[in-house]
Amino acid sequence: MKKFIRSKSQVYIGLPGCLQEFDKIVAKFVRANSAEDKKQLLSEAETLWNAAKGNRENKSAETYVKIMRKVIEKGNAFVLNESSRVENLLKGKINKEKQTEMQERLNILQSFGTTHDEL
Repeated sequence: MKKFIRSKSQVYIGLPGCLQEFDKIVAKFVRANSAEDKKQLLSEAETLWNAAKGNRENKSAETYVKIMRKVIEKGNAFVLNESSRVENLLKGKINKEKQTEMQERLNILQSFGTTHDEL
């Protein structure tokens, strides 16, 4: 339900693991045409990561930054490949903590998979 509302409206409803400020940067990152623009947005995300509070927020911020770095390095196909990899891991037998971590990573990856008009 959250995913549907988030994709079809102007209302921000964060999925578990997602951070609103990072999702705003990712929306710009996905629409950016030049490598320079993407690098500038990565720099903004890194600065925001340094200001993250708490272990959970820090872990999510780290995930956003790592994905952005990989997209710059490998291109947009990284998001699809990584999403498939994480989905396959979730189908296997993993402990509850790792399952939560992987689901949050998948939620963050979804931020990279669709363009947002405005958050």
